[in-house]
This record gives sequence, structure tokens and C-alpha cells, in this order.
Amino acid sequence: MMVWLLSGAGLLPCVLACRPHSAAPPAPPRSAVQLLIQAAPVINPGHHGEPWPTALTIYQLRGDPEAPDHEPFDLAILEARGDAAFGELLVSKRDYTAFPDTRARLVVPLGPEATHLVAVAHFREPLGDAALLIFPVPDTRSADPCFYLGLERSELDGGEFPPPGFDPTAFATLCPVPGRPVPAATPRPAPTALALSRESPSRESPSR
Repeated sequence: MMVWLLSGAGLLPCVLACRPHSAAPPAPPRSAVQLLIQAAPVINPGHHGEPWPTALTIYQLRGDPEAPDHEPFDLAILEARGDAAFGELLVSKRDYTAFPDTRARLVVPLGPEATHLVAVAHFREPLGDAALLIFPVPDTRSADPCFYLGLERSELDGGEFPPPGFDPTAFATLCPVPGRPVPAATPRPAPTALALSRESPSRESPSR
């Protein structure tokens, strides 16, 4: 019995030391994207140049809609075919309304398979594909990435970086640059957000 106990005691350090080290837990997946929406004083102009609210649709996709193995995709095809233009790539969609001369920050939870966002501004008279933006969600683990959306007249501009004339300091948030750490800073107080969110586009868009 004494021999067995001594042998077992001798094996105990090896059991502990030889045990393989568990890998570090994976970083938490991206859970959301921040939509930073800046609308100019004149957006979606009417017949006499008056500004109108603009409906925005944000699609979440499980792939790149412009990939070579996907069907051709542009704004005209999307308007003609609707959601079917994305095929099996479509994960979900949300609709919002941007009002003239306002700023809004909206946090969009990501589906587990979402890799790309597509923003579409439903202007009365869109200028080609200037009403559509494709955003590959960056692999930023330190904070939720930002998707910049700048609206002016009948154009939508932005994406991973702020478009010309966009003031990112007006939003009470920090936007990480992909591949870089988030700087330590104190965000400014949030401006009043006047963007309205709705779950379903069952009613006619206010910009139509």
C-alpha cells in the first residue's frame, strides 16, 4: 500500500504538468454595427427643391453581393426584383427614416452569419448607384464598427470611412479603425437623434 501511495504521489506532478494548456477563449464575435447617419439640410428634394424625409433600408447578407459567383447586382436589379435580388445571401433587413438636417446613431444587432451590410436610400430621383452602399463588416473586436451614411440631395455616400463633409465628432461614440486599437477618449454628449426606426416596410415609404 505504501509503495502504491508513493508511486501515485510521484505521478501527480506529471499529471498536472503534462496536462495540455487550454487555448485562450476566442474573442467575442462582432455583435452589432453602429450606423452613423448625417442628413444635409436638403435631401430627397421634391419638385420645387423642398427637402423630404428619406427611407433607408439596411440589408444584412451572409456574403458579398458583388462576388463573381453571385448573380449580377446593382440598384436597378434591386428595385426590379426586391429582396429576391440577394437570393440565399439575405439574412435580414431593417428600415429607417432619415429627416433633413439631422444626425442619428443607430445600433444594428448583427445576425450570426452576417458579413456584409447593404444600405439603400429610397430617393424620389436616385442618381444611378449613388443611392446604394455595400459595407463589408470589418473584423474589429475592440468595439462595434461604424458604417457612415451621409445623405445630401439625391446621393448617399460613406461606408467604412466618413465621406466628405461628414462630422464624426458630432456623435457620442468611438469608431474603431479596422486593425487598430480604439483610442481612449471621452465621447461628447449625444445630439438629439431624429431618425425613426420601423421593423417592417408594410406602409408606403415617405419618400415615394
